[in-house]
Amino acid sequence: MPATGERIDALAALSTYRALATRDSQAMRLYSTDPMTQAFLQALISRQATQAGEQTASSI
Repeated sequence: MPATGERIDALAALSTYRALATRDSQAMRLYSTDPMTQAFLQALISRQATQAGEQTASSI
């Protein structure tokens, strides 16, 4: 487990990626070389796609 300061830095970086990924834009590409961040980004994209599908289905 990383030291507390490193953990806070990692959480801040993930928070920044989340803020960027949730911006309303037509296209955005995020890339990370860190496996933990890659997994986080993939989960975030999957969650966003699921929520978008639910919103579309409820508006029909």
